Amino acid sequence: MAKNTSRNPRYAALNAGGNEDTRRLIDASHRLAEEVARIFPTEPDIADRHYWLETMINHVPDYIYAKDVEGRFLIANQVTVADNGLEGLKDIVGKTDFDLHPPHMAQAIADIERRVIETGEPIFGIEERAIVSKGRDRWLMTSKVPLRNKRGEIVGVVGVSRDISDRKAAERLLEGQARLLEMIANSHRSTNSFAT
Repeated sequence: MAKNTSRNPRYAALNAGGNEDTRRLIDASHRLAEEVARIFPTEPDIADRHYWLETMINHVPDYIYAKDVEGRFLIANQVTVADNGLEGLKDIVGKTDFDLHPPHMAQAIADIERRVIETGEPIFGIEERAIVSKGRDRWLMTSKVPLRNKRGEIVGVVGVSRDISDRKAAERLLEGQARLLEMIANSHRSTNSFAT
């Protein structure tokens, strides 16, 4: 943004021979230009914001993605791309879950997303199994919200999925230990009942 100083040739020429009204007009124009720049971001600001958003989603260990109403990926973070066995964003854009997962898993995902799109209501905390790259079986905690355009129309779904496989393994371990303790207790009760 050009400043109203003698170092700026556009203003220096006007200030040199101008009267007080001219200087006030220049100052008012300068303030107006600054206010417009503050309210309406310039292209570099929009590009910076896009870069920051991309940086944020690519440094989160969760799966983050957006899809259109047909279930085609519009954007995805690097974790989502890599765990689907792909190289880069260009490899996942336009694909659906039917291109990436077994049919029964893809259908379950599509059904949830269709419900979000049709009702306009978000769904939080869905636990689901997923097969990720190299056939690894994972448990995910997923939340999905409607993706809307500027007019408020639903144009897709935004999803965030967190890998909870370690937690699910710990739960299974605790359940197994509880069953084992119950068997031991039942065995002990049976032994004691025979002794009496």
